[in-house]
Amino acid sequence: MLESLAAPITHLISSLSYLGILILMTIESCNLPLPSELIMPYAGFLVSEGKQDFWLATLAGAVGCTIGSLISYWLGAISEKSWDEYSLLLVSLK
Repeated sequence: MLESLAAPITHLISSLSYLGILILMTIESCNLPLPSELIMPYAGFLVSEGKQDFWLATLAGAVGCTIGSLISYWLGAISEKSWDEYSLLLVSLK
């Protein structure tokens, strides 16, 4: 299963370089099921091979995480339901 998920991730990072890292880390930080454990180690591998710069890869990952977290925050902030309503919904599903 991880191989089928890793192939598009490695292809996107190889194609778009730092922008690919930024996009993937943004998606991961938006609470979508995309593991950063596949994104950043591959970026680290490219750094070790001399194909990417350590600081730019780190910056792309950090900026992507920040953007994704801000998106999640603002989606929660504009949501009409309060945390109490969500917790009651979760309790009723059990």
